[in-house]
Amino acid sequence: MWRLIIAVILFLLSLLTVFKAPTNFFWRVAVAVTEFPYIPIVITLIFFFLFYKAKLFRIPSLLTLGAAFVFFSLPIVQAYIKGGELKNKFNVAFPSKEKSGQLEQAFSISKMFSGIGFEQVEPKILTYKKLQERDLNIDYYPAFTKDKLPCVIVIHGGSWKEGDSKQLSDLNSYLVHRGYNVAAMNYRLAPKYKFPAPIEDTKDVLNYLTQHAEELHIDTNNFVLLGRSAGGQIALVAGYTFHDPRIKGIISFT
Repeated sequence: MWRLIIAVILFLLSLLTVFKAPTNFFWRVAVAVTEFPYIPIVITLIFFFLFYKAKLFRIPSLLTLGAAFVFFSLPIVQAYIKGGELKNKFNVAFPSKEKSGQLEQAFSISKMFSGIGFEQVEPKILTYKKLQERDLNIDYYPAFTKDKLPCVIVIHGGSWKEGDSKQLSDLNSYLVHRGYNVAAMNYRLAPKYKFPAPIEDTKDVLNYLTQHAEELHIDTNNFVLLGRSAGGQIALVAGYTFHDPRIKGIISFT
C-alpha cells in the first residue's frame, strides 16, 4: 500500500506543472518543480525501478509513476520547443550576416545539468541608500572592460516581502560575460514598507548609477530593468511610469 501512496503523492506533485497551485505553499512547490524538473524526474524513475518487481499494487503504482514522469517532463519539453521558437524569432527580428552574431540555442538539456560554463563573478557591494535599520545595497558586477557599457538593473522576486540581491547571481555573472554591467539591487520589503517603496528604490538605484557612471563605466543612455516574479512587476511599473529615456528595455520573468 505504501508504494501506491508514494506514487500518488508524486503524481499529485506533478500536476502542479499544468494546474494552478491552490495555496502559496504549493505555489512555491510548483516553482521548484517547474524550474528544477530533473530532480522529481530522477526521484520518480528511482521509485519506478524499485517498485518494478513488487507484488502488491505493482501495476497501479507503475502506471501512476509513469503518468507523473510525463507531467514532470512537460517543463523540459515546453522549454525546448519555446527555445527553438525564440531563436528563430530573435534572429528574424535582429538579423545578422555573421553566424556569431545570431542567438545561440536558448535551451539546452545538457546544460540543464552541467551549467552554462561561465565562472561566477564576485560583485562589489555599493550602498545607494541608508535606512535607520540598515543600508540598502547594490551588488555591482562590472564588465571585463573599461569601456562604457550598458547596465542591467536586476530586481529580485519574493512576493514583495522577502528575497535579496543574491537571488539571480548565476544570471548576473552570465550577463557580465556577455558584455554588460549588472547592478542587482535590494529594495524595501513589505509588510513594513508599502507600495510604492520598491518603485522609489528603483528610481534611486537608477540615479545612483548615473551619478557614479564614470567610475563604474556605465553608458547612462542604456539601462535595462530586469526582474523576476515580484521583481518583474516592479520593473514593469517603474519602466512604464518613469518615462525615463535612460531606460531602453524591460525584461519581466514571471
